[in-house]
Amino acid sequence: IVCLCHLGPMEYEVAFCRPAIAAVWMFYLLSGYLMTLLTQERYQGQRWLFLAHRALRIYPIYWIVLAFSIGGYAHFGIHPDFQGQLIWPPPANMLAQWLLVIDIYSMPWVAVPVAWTLTVELAWYIAIAFGIFDNRRQTYALLAIIAIAGYLHSPQYFSIRWAAVPFAIGAALYWAGLKLPRDKGWAVLAGALSYPVFLIHYTLGSFLAIGLGMDRGWPLFGITMVATVVLSLCLVVLVERPVNRMRSQVTKAFQSVH
Repeated sequence: IVCLCHLGPMEYEVAFCRPAIAAVWMFYLLSGYLMTLLTQERYQGQRWLFLAHRALRIYPIYWIVLAFSIGGYAHFGIHPDFQGQLIWPPPANMLAQWLLVIDIYSMPWVAVPVAWTLTVELAWYIAIAFGIFDNRRQTYALLAIIAIAGYLHSPQYFSIRWAAVPFAIGAALYWAGLKLPRDKGWAVLAGALSYPVFLIHYTLGSFLAIGLGMDRGWPLFGITMVATVVLSLCLVVLVERPVNRMRSQVTKAFQSVH
Protein backbone atom coordinates (compact mmCIF):
# COMPACT_ATOMS: atom_id res chain seq x y z
CA ILE A 1 0.00 0.00 0.00
CA VAL A 2 2.77 2.43 0.96
CA CYS A 3 4.69 1.59 -2.23
CA LEU A 4 1.56 2.18 -4.32
CA CYS A 5 1.11 5.55 -2.69
CA HIS A 6 4.68 6.56 -3.56
CA LEU A 7 5.05 4.99 -7.02
CA GLY A 8 1.57 4.54 -8.46
CA PRO A 9 -0.28 6.92 -10.82
CA MET A 10 -0.40 10.50 -9.53
CA GLU A 11 -4.16 10.76 -10.11
CA TYR A 12 -4.71 7.95 -7.58
CA GLU A 13 -2.29 9.32 -4.97
CA VAL A 14 -4.98 10.45 -2.52
CA ALA A 15 -6.80 7.13 -2.76
CA PHE A 16 -3.57 5.22 -2.14
CA CYS A 17 -2.28 7.49 0.61
CA ARG A 18 -5.33 7.20 2.84
CA PRO A 19 -4.83 3.45 3.37
CA ALA A 20 -1.05 4.04 3.44
CA ILE A 21 -1.48 6.30 6.48
CA ALA A 22 -3.59 3.58 8.08
CA ALA A 23 -0.83 1.07 7.26
CA VAL A 24 1.77 3.24 9.02
CA TRP A 25 -0.58 3.54 12.00
CA MET A 26 -0.93 -0.25 12.16
CA PHE A 27 2.85 -0.62 11.86
CA TYR A 28 3.26 1.57 14.94
CA LEU A 29 0.62 -0.47 16.77
CA LEU A 30 2.49 -3.68 15.96
CA SER A 31 5.75 -2.08 17.11
CA GLY A 32 4.15 -1.06 20.39
CA TYR A 33 3.06 -4.65 20.95
CA LEU A 34 6.32 -6.31 19.90
CA MET A 35 8.65 -3.90 21.70
CA THR A 36 6.67 -4.23 24.92
CA LEU A 37 6.77 -8.01 24.55
CA LEU A 38 10.54 -7.96 23.98
CA THR A 39 11.34 -5.70 26.92
CA GLN A 40 9.13 -7.74 29.24
CA GLU A 41 10.05 -11.26 28.10
CA ARG A 42 13.44 -11.23 26.39
CA TYR A 43 15.26 -8.13 27.63
CA GLN A 44 13.79 -7.70 31.09
CA GLY A 45 16.28 -5.63 33.12
CA GLN A 46 18.51 -5.30 30.03
CA ARG A 47 17.40 -2.04 28.48
CA TRP A 48 20.82 -1.21 27.03
CA LEU A 49 21.05 -4.59 25.32
CA PHE A 50 17.56 -4.06 23.91
CA LEU A 51 18.55 -0.63 22.55
CA ALA A 52 21.83 -1.97 21.15
CA HIS A 53 19.96 -4.69 19.27
CA ARG A 54 17.42 -2.20 17.94
CA ALA A 55 20.23 0.07 16.73
CA LEU A 56 21.94 -2.84 14.98
CA ARG A 57 18.65 -3.74 13.34
CA ILE A 58 17.98 -0.21 12.05
CA TYR A 59 21.22 1.65 11.35
CA PRO A 60 23.44 -0.64 9.18
CA ILE A 61 20.89 -1.15 6.39
CA TYR A 62 19.70 2.45 6.71
CA TRP A 63 23.23 3.82 6.30
CA ILE A 64 23.74 1.76 3.13
CA VAL A 65 20.42 2.95 1.67
CA LEU A 66 21.23 6.53 2.69
CA ALA A 67 24.63 6.39 0.92
CA PHE A 68 22.95 4.80 -2.14
CA SER A 69 20.30 7.55 -2.16
CA ILE A 70 22.79 10.42 -1.84
CA GLY A 71 24.94 8.96 -4.62
CA GLY A 72 21.90 8.39 -6.81
CA TYR A 73 20.61 11.92 -6.38
CA ALA A 74 24.09 13.29 -7.14
CA HIS A 75 24.19 11.26 -10.36
CA PHE A 76 20.59 11.32 -11.60
CA GLY A 77 19.22 14.50 -10.06
CA ILE A 78 15.58 14.34 -9.05
CA HIS A 79 12.36 13.46 -10.84
CA PRO A 80 9.62 16.14 -10.53
CA ASP A 81 7.05 13.51 -9.51
CA PHE A 82 9.02 12.72 -6.35
CA GLN A 83 10.75 15.24 -4.08
CA GLY A 84 10.34 18.33 -6.21
CA GLN A 85 13.29 20.75 -6.21
CA LEU A 86 16.49 19.20 -4.87
CA ILE A 87 18.23 21.44 -2.33
CA TRP A 88 21.37 19.97 -0.81
CA PRO A 89 21.18 20.45 2.97
CA PRO A 90 23.87 22.05 5.14
CA PRO A 91 26.36 19.71 6.93
CA ALA A 92 24.50 19.78 10.25
CA ASN A 93 21.32 18.75 8.49
CA MET A 94 23.08 15.88 6.75
CA LEU A 95 24.61 14.73 10.06
CA ALA A 96 21.11 14.64 11.55
CA GLN A 97 20.02 12.39 8.70
CA TRP A 98 22.91 9.97 9.32
CA LEU A 99 21.94 9.87 13.00
CA LEU A 100 18.23 9.52 12.17
CA VAL A 101 17.17 12.73 13.87
CA ILE A 102 14.81 13.75 11.10
CA ASP A 103 12.26 16.54 11.26
CA ILE A 104 10.62 16.36 7.86
CA TYR A 105 8.92 19.74 8.36
CA SER A 106 12.13 21.72 8.90
CA MET A 107 14.57 19.89 6.59
CA PRO A 108 14.75 21.20 3.01
CA TRP A 109 15.53 17.73 1.66
CA VAL A 110 15.60 14.22 3.11
CA ALA A 111 17.72 11.68 1.23
CA VAL A 112 15.56 8.73 2.34
CA PRO A 113 12.13 10.38 2.63
CA VAL A 114 10.46 7.46 4.43
CA ALA A 115 13.14 7.51 7.16
CA TRP A 116 11.13 9.96 9.26
CA THR A 117 9.24 6.89 10.50
CA LEU A 118 12.52 5.51 11.90
CA THR A 119 13.04 8.66 13.95
CA VAL A 120 9.58 8.11 15.42
CA GLU A 121 10.31 4.42 16.02
CA LEU A 122 13.61 5.11 17.78
CA ALA A 123 12.00 7.69 20.07
CA TRP A 124 9.38 5.17 21.18
CA TYR A 125 11.95 2.37 21.51
CA ILE A 126 13.82 4.53 24.01
CA ALA A 127 10.62 5.37 25.87
CA ILE A 128 9.65 1.69 26.07
CA ALA A 129 13.17 0.64 27.13
CA PHE A 130 12.97 3.08 30.03
CA GLY A 131 9.65 1.77 31.27
CA ILE A 132 6.81 3.82 29.79
CA PHE A 133 4.66 0.67 29.35
CA ASP A 134 6.24 -1.32 32.16
CA ASN A 135 3.07 -2.78 33.71
CA ARG A 136 -0.60 -3.28 32.91
CA ARG A 137 -2.09 -0.53 35.09
CA GLN A 138 0.42 2.07 33.96
CA THR A 139 -0.11 1.17 30.31
CA TYR A 140 -3.90 1.38 30.50
CA ALA A 141 -3.74 4.73 32.30
CA LEU A 142 -1.30 6.13 29.74
CA LEU A 143 -3.44 4.84 26.88
CA ALA A 144 -6.47 6.68 28.26
CA ILE A 145 -4.52 9.91 28.73
CA ILE A 146 -2.83 9.68 25.32
CA ALA A 147 -6.09 8.86 23.54
CA ILE A 148 -7.89 11.83 25.10
CA ALA A 149 -5.00 14.20 24.42
CA GLY A 150 -4.70 12.95 20.85
CA TYR A 151 -8.41 13.41 20.27
CA LEU A 152 -8.50 16.94 21.66
CA HIS A 153 -5.27 18.12 20.02
CA SER A 154 -4.70 16.19 16.79
CA PRO A 155 -0.94 16.19 16.10
CA GLN A 156 0.76 16.30 12.73
CA TYR A 157 1.03 13.02 10.83
CA PHE A 158 4.83 12.97 10.80
CA SER A 159 5.31 13.66 14.50
CA ILE A 160 6.48 11.44 17.35
CA ARG A 161 3.33 12.43 19.20
CA TRP A 162 1.08 11.15 16.36
CA ALA A 163 2.44 7.65 17.01
CA ALA A 164 1.58 7.76 20.72
CA VAL A 165 -1.92 6.30 20.34
CA PRO A 166 -1.00 3.26 18.19
CA PHE A 167 2.10 2.51 20.30
CA ALA A 168 0.01 2.68 23.48
CA ILE A 169 -2.72 0.47 21.98
CA GLY A 170 -0.09 -2.07 20.95
CA ALA A 171 1.37 -2.12 24.45
CA ALA A 172 -2.11 -2.46 25.95
CA LEU A 173 -2.83 -5.43 23.68
CA TYR A 174 0.28 -7.13 25.04
CA TRP A 175 -0.83 -6.58 28.64
CA ALA A 176 -4.33 -7.78 27.70
CA GLY A 177 -2.79 -11.13 26.79
CA LEU A 178 -2.84 -11.02 22.99
CA LYS A 179 -0.73 -13.80 21.49
CA LEU A 180 0.38 -13.56 17.88
CA PRO A 181 1.15 -16.74 15.92
CA ARG A 182 4.81 -17.59 15.39
CA ASP A 183 6.24 -16.74 11.99
CA LYS A 184 6.79 -19.69 9.71
CA GLY A 185 8.10 -20.18 6.18
CA TRP A 186 7.30 -17.29 3.86
CA ALA A 187 6.35 -15.03 6.76
CA VAL A 188 9.93 -15.12 8.05
CA LEU A 189 11.24 -14.03 4.65
CA ALA A 190 8.53 -11.39 4.28
CA GLY A 191 9.42 -9.99 7.70
CA ALA A 192 13.11 -9.84 6.80
CA LEU A 193 12.39 -8.11 3.48
CA SER A 194 9.85 -5.60 4.78
CA TYR A 195 12.39 -3.18 6.24
CA PRO A 196 14.77 -2.87 3.23
CA VAL A 197 11.83 -2.81 0.80
CA PHE A 198 10.31 0.05 2.77
CA LEU A 199 13.59 1.99 2.78
CA ILE A 200 14.62 1.47 -0.84
CA HIS A 201 11.48 1.70 -2.95
CA TYR A 202 11.01 5.49 -3.05
CA THR A 203 14.49 6.61 -4.06
CA LEU A 204 15.03 3.63 -6.35
CA GLY A 205 11.74 4.46 -8.07
CA SER A 206 12.85 8.04 -8.66
CA PHE A 207 16.17 6.92 -10.17
CA LEU A 208 14.49 4.36 -12.44
CA ALA A 209 11.97 6.99 -13.53
CA ILE A 210 14.80 9.26 -14.67
CA GLY A 211 16.95 6.50 -16.14
CA LEU A 212 14.07 4.94 -18.09
CA GLY A 213 12.33 8.21 -18.91
CA MET A 214 9.14 7.23 -17.09
CA ASP A 215 6.57 9.00 -14.96
CA ARG A 216 4.84 7.60 -11.90
CA GLY A 217 2.36 4.89 -12.81
CA TRP A 218 1.74 1.16 -12.96
CA PRO A 219 4.74 0.32 -15.22
CA LEU A 220 7.15 2.20 -12.95
CA PHE A 221 5.58 0.59 -9.89
CA GLY A 222 6.03 -2.92 -11.33
CA ILE A 223 9.63 -2.41 -12.45
CA THR A 224 10.60 -0.72 -9.21
CA MET A 225 9.10 -3.41 -7.00
CA VAL A 226 10.98 -6.18 -8.83
CA ALA A 227 14.26 -4.28 -8.50
CA THR A 228 13.47 -3.38 -4.89
CA VAL A 229 12.87 -7.00 -3.88
CA VAL A 230 16.14 -8.10 -5.54
CA LEU A 231 18.16 -5.39 -3.79
CA SER A 232 16.40 -6.12 -0.51
CA LEU A 233 17.35 -9.80 -0.75
CA CYS A 234 20.97 -8.74 -1.27
CA LEU A 235 20.82 -6.53 1.83
CA VAL A 236 19.33 -9.33 3.92
CA VAL A 237 22.04 -11.78 2.86
CA LEU A 238 25.05 -9.45 2.78
CA VAL A 239 24.21 -7.07 5.63
CA GLU A 240 21.48 -8.30 7.94
CA ARG A 241 22.79 -11.82 8.43
CA PRO A 242 26.33 -10.68 9.39
CA VAL A 243 24.80 -8.02 11.66
CA ASN A 244 22.68 -10.71 13.33
CA ARG A 245 25.88 -12.58 14.16
CA MET A 246 27.22 -9.34 15.60
CA ARG A 247 24.08 -9.04 17.73
CA SER A 248 24.82 -12.48 19.17
CA GLN A 249 28.34 -11.33 20.06
CA VAL A 250 26.94 -8.18 21.69
CA THR A 251 24.61 -10.36 23.76
CA LYS A 252 27.49 -12.56 24.93
CA ALA A 253 29.61 -9.52 25.80
CA PHE A 254 26.75 -7.93 27.72
CA GLN A 255 26.04 -11.13 29.66
CA SER A 256 29.71 -11.57 30.54
CA VAL A 257 29.82 -8.06 31.99
CA HIS A 258 26.59 -8.52 33.96
